[in-house]
Amino acid sequence: MFQVATFQAEYQAAFSAGDPDAARLRLIWALAHHAQSRAHVRRALDLATAALEGRGGASAAAVASPGAATPGASGGATAAADEDRELRYLSAVALFNLGRYLDCRRACALLLARHPGASRQAEALKAAADDQVVKEGLLGLGVLGAVSALVVGVAVSATARRR
Repeated sequence: MFQVATFQAEYQAAFSAGDPDAARLRLIWALAHHAQSRAHVRRALDLATAALEGRGGASAAAVASPGAATPGASGGATAAADEDRELRYLSAVALFNLGRYLDCRRACALLLARHPGASRQAEALKAAADDQVVKEGLLGLGVLGAVSALVVGVAVSATARRR
């Protein structure tokens, strides 16, 4: 929580001075990694999405969609490409922390497609999102199986009473 407050103050000071880019990235990082507060994580996602949109990048849906618009950075703009990569990664972290694992997988896939070999962190995050999707799928199958067994049991019981 202390980091969030510190980076928020730094961002406000940098915004007033007219150069909020680096401070914005640090603030988004702190918010995206603040797992105790979903509001902070949602704010990180909103800020990252707005920053991508402001650069000609992506809308909220496009952050997690492979068919998203291309970033405003052109071939020689290394700093812009680095910022695009960081914003997309932080968006993926926020999506993961919000439990939006499918969106996180898509955001990581898009990041890795646009910035091949971008980072082992993005690859690890994509793998973690894959694991969570499988885990949720197995839990869903377990619940479906339990409900099915209950329905079959009730049907058999009702049939047995009629006889």
